[in-house]
Amino acid sequence: VMTAWTKYAAEVKPWRPALLASRVFGADPYDYTEKERAYILADKLSEFFKKLGVKTRLSELGIDDIDFAVMAARATRNGPVGHYIPLDSEQIQEILKLSL
Repeated sequence: VMTAWTKYAAEVKPWRPALLASRVFGADPYDYTEKERAYILADKLSEFFKKLGVKTRLSELGIDDIDFAVMAARATRNGPVGHYIPLDSEQIQEILKLSL
């Protein structure tokens, strides 16, 4: 789900993921926009996790979208979650769908 969140962040608030891509993976801010660097981070994280043998898609774990609404509702029952990008139930479902 981390790579899906990074792709979501690339679209709505790319500054931090872009900074991390530059600092950790050397994505040059003169060559790439913030959004492009955020997507580079998502790709590099996915590559790294795959090298470790970690599955990077929910579908690889046999998880489908049937319970995403319930999962998101439980996660946000006390309000939005997250500090950098506060996420409501619909946004969490969107991220989970990206991770399929």
